[in-house]
Amino acid sequence: MKNAANAYLDYAKRYPRRRIAAASTWKAGWIYEELGMIRQELEVYRGLLRHWPRSKYRNEAKFRIGLSYLRLGNFIEAERIFRDIKNSKLSEFHRSRGSYWLAKSYQMRGKNKESTELLSDLAGDTFNSYYTLKSYILFENEIDSLSHIKEMLSDTKNPLRFYTDRIEGVISRFED
Repeated sequence: MKNAANAYLDYAKRYPRRRIAAASTWKAGWIYEELGMIRQELEVYRGLLRHWPRSKYRNEAKFRIGLSYLRLGNFIEAERIFRDIKNSKLSEFHRSRGSYWLAKSYQMRGKNKESTELLSDLAGDTFNSYYTLKSYILFENEIDSLSHIKEMLSDTKNPLRFYTDRIEGVISRFED
């Protein structure tokens, strides 16, 4: 598989203006990630952001860079990246994922108060994304789940429609 990653990188280096050069680089990073080669993965994703900053892979590459730093134990850099994502104008999915992993990084450093605050905030928006739902599950004993859901749906004319619209958004992200 390492040879495949190198072939993808070679293609991107030889043909950087081709449409699939960024995708080729992305695949190389993913292969390195699967092989547990974190430093190589980090370099590939940073290169992707440097050479193709407007690529459709940029948001995922930025997140993966933060995750790589987290795996390497560089919590400060990981937190900086996750905080940037959390505070960005990206989609709710990306922002909640940034918040979730920022909380996880805090937790790993023993900053439990900050972690709990972030996860609790995420849990309040239960149906917005996979990460808000995941946070909610962590806090469901602290949040009266039945009354919380009733309260969320009480202002909605068609609660079932509200629920299915929100869940569809979460389910579609699992399929990607």
